[in-house]
Amino acid sequence: MSTRWITRSTLASCVALFLVAIAQPVHAEGKYGEMAQQAFEEFSQRLKLSPDQEAQIKPLFEARNSKLKEVHDKYAGDTSRSAKRSAFREAKSAQDDFNSKLKPILSPEQQTELDKMRKEARDKIKEEYQSRKAAQ
Repeated sequence: MSTRWITRSTLASCVALFLVAIAQPVHAEGKYGEMAQQAFEEFSQRLKLSPDQEAQIKPLFEARNSKLKEVHDKYAGDTSRSAKRSAFREAKSAQDDFNSKLKPILSPEQQTELDKMRKEARDKIKEEYQSRKAAQ
């Protein structure tokens, strides 16, 4: 097995776990619900969503977060490689579904900004992964 494949699969697992970890319904109670609400507000502000777009996207955001929470709960405590792969696949499927429904709602400029936001998130996760790895 090549080191490159291991790094990619580990990074993919980190991304999936990150998505699953932050997934909470926007209207949930407590700290995580507040975090989800703040994430939606940042998403809305950075993309400069219109009120109509917010009304269309918020239910998609909530459904995606709900699905990711289901995946998180389903695999909670199972640290096996197969569980991590399954969780990643299910989280990716939820994200892909969200993306396909989101794309027609956004303008080309908003899609460009969303791509930029995603790259920033991937870079941040990669940096955190590398700093954890270096600390080991």
